[in-house]
Amino acid sequence: MTKAVLALSREQLLAFRRRVNSLDERLPAGADSLRLAAWAGLQDSMPRAALLSIHARVEGAHPESWADPALVQVWGPRFSAYAVPTQDHALFTLGRYPEDARGRRVAEDMASRMASALGRSRMADREVMERLGVGNAIRYATATPRTIRIAGGTRTFRARNARGMLEQTAIAGGMLLAVLAFWAVVRRRRRPATPRMSR
Repeated sequence: MTKAVLALSREQLLAFRRRVNSLDERLPAGADSLRLAAWAGLQDSMPRAALLSIHARVEGAHPESWADPALVQVWGPRFSAYAVPTQDHALFTLGRYPEDARGRRVAEDMASRMASALGRSRMADREVMERLGVGNAIRYATATPRTIRIAGGTRTFRARNARGMLEQTAIAGGMLLAVLAFWAVVRRRRRPATPRMSR
């Protein structure tokens, strides 16, 4: 049996990427538009890089748009800072929860140490690193159900497994699962999740 091949031009691929990333025209100002602009995560490794991405996608963006309650800052794929929709933060954190026992142990141990250091307080990530004496290793905790990074501080949080949704988000945005596995530092499943997203 011969499989049909879909032939797409470079222009068609670029138009698709522009459309799904809200780069073909700016969205109206508001929380819904911020969530839509960040649906696949906006990298914020260079401080406030996400703000530039928001400005390219949403009308009326201002210097504090990145701190809107519709968005949350997490250590996402490749342990880089991302601005993501608050309601979807588990896709970018818990969706990368390690499948191997050693990886889970490292992540859970770091999350427990952070929870003990923080208690109910908030502090900058650098303060947590200094208090625990572990440097960037605190980022391993971000893949657990307990820790997210918010606007330069950290707090504990509970969530459910979201790896399948992370795969669906990546596929809907045109990402190959092999690329997702590298980008999000997750192992590929044998069968990818079927995308059921609509935009």
